[in-house]
Amino acid sequence: MKIRNLLLPAAFLALTASAFQSCSGGANADTIEFETRADSVGYLVPDYYGDSVYCAAKYSVVWPSKIGKQDFDALKDSLMEITFGVQGVDFDKASKGYLRSGLNNLIAADDTVRLPFETVPYLTANDEDRVNINNVKSEVTLLTPDLLVIGVNHEVYYYGAAHGMRGRLFLNYSIKNHQLLTAENVFLPGNEKGILSIISAAAAEQYPQEGVLFDAPIQSYGNFQITENDFIFVYQPYEIAPYSSGIIEITVSAQDLYRFLTADAIKALSL
Repeated sequence: MKIRNLLLPAAFLALTASAFQSCSGGANADTIEFETRADSVGYLVPDYYGDSVYCAAKYSVVWPSKIGKQDFDALKDSLMEITFGVQGVDFDKASKGYLRSGLNNLIAADDTVRLPFETVPYLTANDEDRVNINNVKSEVTLLTPDLLVIGVNHEVYYYGAAHGMRGRLFLNYSIKNHQLLTAENVFLPGNEKGILSIISAAAAEQYPQEGVLFDAPIQSYGNFQITENDFIFVYQPYEIAPYSSGIIEITVSAQDLYRFLTADAIKALSL
């Protein structure tokens, strides 16, 4: 596993994710420290029902290791879950398990498959037609003195499936409030109908073409990305649209949702 340290003092917090990776500064109480962690692996199962089947897995993630003097275990636990799909384990165990996920899928499907498997370069395995693919990549999409937003992108394909699947999940964290920002603490309870009405109206405006979205009403808003001025509600394939439409993103102005926001959310978003 490759690890690269990134130090971000408060003076640099307004930089974008693409810019901050080239900046560094002295550590202090306000410093945010990230590690970029990456690894990949390829496997070959030489006789899987008579076929040679490959497994390719890769992760490349930005991982916060320090936010001033804060205890941010809740952030790390949530990030572990949306990145590797596990809870209650350390990064090394979670990442190693993820790299074997495609291989474990073959083992679960055929209990005659036995170790050892042949290890091959990731690119070799990834370029094959008969392959299980598990890729995950994360990036910082917003970093201000008040907010940290991390997006996690998944790509999965299992040999024999009609097509692969992509997914995009977001983690929003209030630096000044020391808390994760979720639908439960960002939006006032009892306002689901009003919030969904605004999201649905925005969806109709942003995706006017017939057949891009399902006719059924939107019923959830738990996965969202906070930007400097907006909420972007993100839906996976099949959630509110057919697979061919891909991942759906619906942008709603924070001001349009203001009356539904909690006091903590208004403070965190500096509205």
